[in-house]
Amino acid sequence: ITAVAHGRVGVAALLVETGEIVAINETSHYPMHSVYKMLIAMAVLNKIENASLSLTQKIHIEESDIFGRTGAPIRQKYPHGGVDLTIRELLEYMVTHSDGVASDILLRVLGGPSQITKYLRDLGITEIDVVTTEREQGQDEKTQYRNWATPIAMTELLGKLQSGAVLSESHRELLLHLMTITPYWRTRIRGLLPEGTPVASKSGSSG
Repeated sequence: ITAVAHGRVGVAALLVETGEIVAINETSHYPMHSVYKMLIAMAVLNKIENASLSLTQKIHIEESDIFGRTGAPIRQKYPHGGVDLTIRELLEYMVTHSDGVASDILLRVLGGPSQITKYLRDLGITEIDVVTTEREQGQDEKTQYRNWATPIAMTELLGKLQSGAVLSESHRELLLHLMTITPYWRTRIRGLLPEGTPVASKSGSSG
């Protein structure tokens, strides 16, 4: 069915319980767009487990932090900044509502995109690179290709998350909850599955 896409399609699916995999172009590089916000969330939760951060810790949002589309939740609610949001709130804005302002603030808290890649390397994931911010991607369309992943590497990471190999149970449940309550498009995988199918997802799009 990939022929109708008129483009280079990459797919990888893993049956966690048996390790069986089905894949197409699974080692090719694909831009992640907002999918990388799931990786940022994992790195933040890992820092919390190391006692470097806490879910209740408040981060001050300046007017200079606000950028992007008018419809972005934080920009829409706090167009001039001047508000303190907890890391838990920022995680929900970023994962559930794909808010780029929250994403960049959490990247800054972590020490920049390179810290996400380092976290992934520590997990043994080598074929995912995070090097840019949401603001940078919005300023130059070519920048979107610098944050890339292979389908097989992303699926391996999801397998680790599902099996409990990464994050504590409470943080894993929080992330999967945020990925489950996110709005979705009816034309994407989740919308085409039978009604009531439980799905935790993080999509990414580009104009």
